[in-house]
Order: sequence, then structure tokens, then C-alpha cells
Amino acid sequence: MEYMWTLFGLYLVYYILLPLGFIFLVWKLWQKKDTLKGISDFGSKEKSIPDVKKGIGEMERIQVFIIIFILLFIPASNFISFQIQDLTIEYNRVPTGGLGGSIEYPQVRRQLGPSYDTDYIISQMDTYLFSLDRLDYELEEGPVSEELRQEFDKRGYVLREGWNLTEEDDVWWIITDDEEKKFRIEENADELDVYEKPPAHRTWFIEDVREAVDLESLTRFPGRLTVYHLDKRRAGQFLVITYNYFSPIPITRAFVFLVLEDEASLYEEKTIVYPSNPSNIDPF
Repeated sequence: MEYMWTLFGLYLVYYILLPLGFIFLVWKLWQKKDTLKGISDFGSKEKSIPDVKKGIGEMERIQVFIIIFILLFIPASNFISFQIQDLTIEYNRVPTGGLGGSIEYPQVRRQLGPSYDTDYIISQMDTYLFSLDRLDYELEEGPVSEELRQEFDKRGYVLREGWNLTEEDDVWWIITDDEEKKFRIEENADELDVYEKPPAHRTWFIEDVREAVDLESLTRFPGRLTVYHLDKRRAGQFLVITYNYFSPIPITRAFVFLVLEDEASLYEEKTIVYPSNPSNIDPF
């Protein structure tokens, strides 16, 4: 219940206090302009000059207030938008009975961010481990070589006897004797980049995400990146990626992926711009 009151307060400021504050200042400026026009048109020259000077001074003060308000509106509106998103996605509301009742339960199973260090968040999704000099290793399908086994062992990763190296779609995989993919190796110009293949309940489905979203292009401009793994029970499990641009008005890009066992497919993509509801990042 406490979070509902917090959410109510945030919406009150976001949709009423901030817009009304701006409208009030613009109205006062317009009103003062009309007053000055009336004085100059109908007042005597001797009396109107002091009044006009006074009115101009008041207009300049209002203009300063408007500039200050706009400068404060930018961070305030973005911050409130972030808070609304963080609160609304934390819980899922499910209708119960026929009298309009509902229950709420936490739906975020795992989360990365929010963070302005977007490279770090992406690296956490990517499960990158380390790199090897490409010239030192000749990758061939079959049992893992002793040299490669030693390099993994130096870094605390044990490759057991019976594990093999296989190539699939230009990507190398180290698979266990149970045919489970354990590590991914990608060949670059000078290096072999090694990634972990985590269990399904810990993966962020980075390969599926990259097929649908250019993460580097998305995060090119300053902003805040967050990744959620949601369990919506009856509706299923979802991966939600949000990027909040730090801009004059709140702008959020949201990508919703439907998670089915060991893969994720893009379900919905949306751009939320003020005054659209920030909570629309939730798929349902």
C-alpha cells in the first residue's frame, strides 16, 4: 500500500504540478504583456512611462523564472519518470473474483541496473570471460587440446576429460560429455573471445537480444539502461530492456522479449515520450 501512495504522489507531480507550474508562468507573462499593451495604447504619456518600465521589469523577472523552471523541469521530469517505471514494474497486479478486486505480487526475478554505465550492463548480459591470442591456438573439432585446457585452468575454469570442441554457424563451442554447451569462443582479427554459457535460469539471452536490438546504437546517447527478467505467472516470462534517454523531455525505448525455455523472441517494441505513461514499459 505504501508504494501505491508513493506512485500516486509521483503521478501528481508528473502530470499536474509540473505542467501547471509552466502554464501558470506563461499565463502570467502573457497577462503582463497585455497589461503593458493597454497602458501604451490608452494611458497618458506622462503616466504610462513609469508603468511601462515597471511592467517590463516584472516581465523580465517572469522570463527568468520560466528559464529556471525549464532548467529544473528537465532533470525533475526525467527523475520522476524513472521512479514511476521502477515502481510499476516491480509488482504485477492480477484481477481476482468478479468485484474488481486484485492481488499484487513481485514479478522481477532478476535485474541488471539501472545504470548509466551501459557498457558494464551489456558485459554482464554477454557473460564475457577472457580473451586469448588467436595466433597461439588452432581450433579444430574434436577433444579439447591440452594447451587450451591449461589456459582455462589458469583462469579457474575446469575443462574435464571427454569435453569436445565443435563449430556451429562460425562460432566455436566447448561441449560436455552430455552434449551440453558450456563455453562459447568467437574468433576476431587477433583474439579468441571466450564467453560462458550459463544455465537457462541465469541467462540473459544475449544472442537472441542482439539479433533484434543493436545495443551499441541504442546506448550511443547518454541515458540509463535496465534489464528485467519478469515472471508474470499465467502470462509467462519476459525479458524487458529499457533505455531512458537523458533529454529535455522523458523518452524511453523499451524492448519486450517473450522467454520460452532456452530462447527469447521479440514480442513488442515501443517508444514512450512524455506525456505518455512511463509505466507502459510493462508488457501487460
